[in-house]
Amino acid sequence: MEDLRKPKSFQSLFGEFHRSDFTSFRNFFKSAVFGWIIFILLVTGVSLILSFHLEMLPSSIQVGNVAPKDIKADRNYEIVDVSATEANREAAFGSILPVYDFDSNVIQEIDLKIRDTFRMARKLHQEGEGPEAVREKFEGALGVRLTDPLVLTLAQDGFSEHTQNNLRRLVTLAMDTRVVASRGVLPPGGSRGITLKEIRSLPPDNESLITDLNEVL
Repeated sequence: MEDLRKPKSFQSLFGEFHRSDFTSFRNFFKSAVFGWIIFILLVTGVSLILSFHLEMLPSSIQVGNVAPKDIKADRNYEIVDVSATEANREAAFGSILPVYDFDSNVIQEIDLKIRDTFRMARKLHQEGEGPEAVREKFEGALGVRLTDPLVLTLAQDGFSEHTQNNLRRLVTLAMDTRVVASRGVLPPGGSRGITLKEIRSLPPDNESLITDLNEVL
C-alpha cells in the first residue's frame, strides 16, 4: 500500500519531462509537456469565454423608453447643443467686468511735459530760432502735430507762460479721474461696473472694483 504521508515529488504531481520528449512528434504528443500545453490553452480559452461580453444596443429604442440595463456606447460621442453653448458663453462673458488700465501719474507726467516743452520753445524763440525749427522741436518734444494757424498763434504769443498754464489747466481738467469718455463705449457688463487696474502697482493691490461709474466718467 502506498504511504500517503510520504511527500509528493514534482514529477509525481506534474509528470516527468525528458529530453526524448522532443526528439519526435510522436514522443512529444505522448509527453507530459504536451498535456500541460493543452491544459493551459484550455484554461486560457475558458477564461476568455467567461470574461468576454458583447454589448449590443437594442434593435429598437425610443425616447422615453426605460432601459432594461445599463447601455454603454462602443465609442465616445460628442453632441453639441449650439444654442445652449452660445447662451452659456454669452452669460459667462457678461458676468466678467471689463478691465481698464489706469496710470495715476499720467496727468502729472503730461503736465511736466507741457511745462518743459513751452520753456524750451520760449528759449528758442527768444534766441531768434527760426519758426520752422521751433515748430519741429516743439512738436517732437510734445508728441503732437499742430496746425499752421495754431503754430502762428503760439509764435506770435512767444510761447508765453500764460498760454502754457491755460493749456495745463485744460488738460488736467479733461483727464482728472476720467477713465472712459461715456457709458456708450463700455462693453457688455460695463454698466454693472468696471475693474480698475493700477499699472504702477503690484498685484494683488493693483486692482479695485468700481461700481459707481460716476467716478470714472
